[in-house]
Amino acid sequence: MSRAVKFFKLEGAGNDFLGFDGRRGGLGLTRERITHWCNRQRGAGADGVLVVEKPRGRGADFRMRYYNADGGEAEMCGNGARCFALLVRETAGWRAKTIRVETKAGPVVLEIVGKEVRVSMSDPGLPRLGKEITAAGRKVKLDFLNTGVPHAVEFVRSVNGVEVEKNGRAIRFHTSFAPAGTNVNFVSVGSGSRLEVRTYG
Repeated sequence: MSRAVKFFKLEGAGNDFLGFDGRRGGLGLTRERITHWCNRQRGAGADGVLVVEKPRGRGADFRMRYYNADGGEAEMCGNGARCFALLVRETAGWRAKTIRVETKAGPVVLEIVGKEVRVSMSDPGLPRLGKEITAAGRKVKLDFLNTGVPHAVEFVRSVNGVEVEKNGRAIRFHTSFAPAGTNVNFVSVGSGSRLEVRTYG
């Protein structure tokens, strides 16, 4: 028997999320349900799902769970973490300006400054540069780094001409990044210090 579950719709820097209060459990999250909820034609539509939970260890105020639109759980999501701050305020009545968050990628600190949320993340370490693979019939040179979740970056002349769905999927599920896959960022360099980015993930 199905039951209604309250959710919040959140948006940060172009990514949108469905947010749930899971501190009491009972959400019954499955890959099938998450995929349906995130489907933009048949569900509420979102890039992913955020869940507030009680922390498992000491030193954190809350635990954040994040699921991609394909139903798979990821270790972390930067834009999702920013939205998580608002979700905590709405679900738990949190009013402190700092939130210590437990994630699968390690501890994260969220700082609320006016209408902005700053995320203190773990050091991504040194990137792996110039990795070459063949994906979707193309030879691709990628830079790879982990910001809590893996990112493969391809620099292109213009992000507007990129087949994000086709090429992004081929890179994400390439055997080089198995079994978990990777987020894929297509980046072009504009004037000055401006970067344009399109993401598959």
